[in-house]
Amino acid sequence: MSTLSVKFVASGEFNVKDFTSIAGVSPTRCIEKGERFSNKIPRISEKNRWEYSLPRDSSDIDLDQQVARLTSVFTPNEKAIARFKEECDITYTVLCYFGKSKDSPMPSVFLTSETLSSLSRLRFDIDVDIIEN
Repeated sequence: MSTLSVKFVASGEFNVKDFTSIAGVSPTRCIEKGERFSNKIPRISEKNRWEYSLPRDSSDIDLDQQVARLTSVFTPNEKAIARFKEECDITYTVLCYFGKSKDSPMPSVFLTSETLSSLSRLRFDIDVDIIEN
């Protein structure tokens, strides 16, 4: 069985409260520069990090649908979000993790032109990793 985790990460030298206001949505997690990532990851963050994760749904591993769902959260404020990236030292990345069991088929990595256009308007990069469990 495969699983899919999708989240947006803003990372850089920026005020996380300002980004929250511009994004129009509260983060699921923030890490300030100098804080530890977690108890499992003892590394110290060298930059501010603002994250918004979609709830995991084990029945939906359609990458395009999940990425489109994520970008729709930010679409109402896309111009301000894109402008904020231009004004600050910041990166925007959509992180997608497929968890694949050894016997399950390889997941499909497909994005429609509409989803790619939405990512582009928001200035979001995308990173897709397939991890075999």
